[in-house]
Amino acid sequence: MSGGALVIINADDFGYSEGVNAGIKKAYEEGILTSTTVMGNVVSPDAFLEGLENKSGLTKSPLSHGVHLNLTYGKPLVQQVWNGLEKFSRPYKEVKDGKEWKGSAWKEYFGRFDKFAVERELTAQVEQVEKILGPVDHLDSHHGVASYPPIIDVYEQLALSLHLPLRPISPLSEEDIYGGKFEFDLGYKDHLRQKGIKTVDYINMSYFYTDSDPVASFCQLLSSLKSGEVAEFMFHPAIDDSQGKWRLTDLEILTSDRTKQTIKDNNIRLTTYAESAH
Repeated sequence: MSGGALVIINADDFGYSEGVNAGIKKAYEEGILTSTTVMGNVVSPDAFLEGLENKSGLTKSPLSHGVHLNLTYGKPLVQQVWNGLEKFSRPYKEVKDGKEWKGSAWKEYFGRFDKFAVERELTAQVEQVEKILGPVDHLDSHHGVASYPPIIDVYEQLALSLHLPLRPISPLSEEDIYGGKFEFDLGYKDHLRQKGIKTVDYINMSYFYTDSDPVASFCQLLSSLKSGEVAEFMFHPAIDDSQGKWRLTDLEILTSDRTKQTIKDNNIRLTTYAESAH
C-alpha cells in the first residue's frame, strides 16, 4: 500500500454562482476539500470564506484560496484595455467545425491577445480577490488559459512578483470533445522550479463524473499515489445543478465516506499550496 502522499483537493470557480459557492463550502466542512480558487472578475463583494467549521473527521487546515485567473467568462475588470469588450467568452463557443475544444485552435485564438491587456486584467483579478477575501496562496486559470502565449508569460511573471505557487499548465489536446481533454504538461513543473516558482509534482484534472462509479475511480487514483508526492486534484462541486448536474457528482465524491476512508487507509495528508508546494 502506498502512503504518505500530500494531497491538495481544489475546487475551481468560487464566485461563479451561489450554488457553486455553497457547494465549495460544504465540500470543505463535510468532505476532503482543502483549497478553492476564486474568479476575481465575478466574485461578489459579499463573498466570505471565514468561519467554516471542519466537521469531516479529517485533520485539515483552514480552507485556503487562490485566484482562478479568467479570460473566458464574465465581464473584464479593466474594460478600457479590452477595447470596449462587454464580456469574455470561451474560444469558438458552440462553433461546430472542430475548433471549440481543440488545443491548436485555442492557442491561435489567445495568440491574438494583447499582453499588456492580459497583464492589467489578471493583476486586477488578483487584487480584487485579495480585497474581498484576503491574501491568496496560489494561482491557476479558468479553462487552462494560462497554457497559451502570451498569457503564460503573464502567469509566470505574476507568480514571481507575488511570490506565489502556480498550478502546472494543462493545455487542451487535439481531441474535439465537449468540455475538452486537458493534458498535464509533465515537464512544466521542472521549468517552474528552475525559475524559482513553487508548484506540485502531479495534477489530475479527470472528469470522474463520466465513469460508472466516480467515487471508486477517484479512490483508486488516491491509492496509487507515491509516498511524499505532492498532488493536486481539481473538482467543481455545487449544491444544485444550475451549472450542470456533473457538479453534484463532484460534491458527492468529495463528501463520500468511502473517499474519507481511502484518505485514512493510505495515510494521505490533506494539504494546501501554501503548506506543500515546492
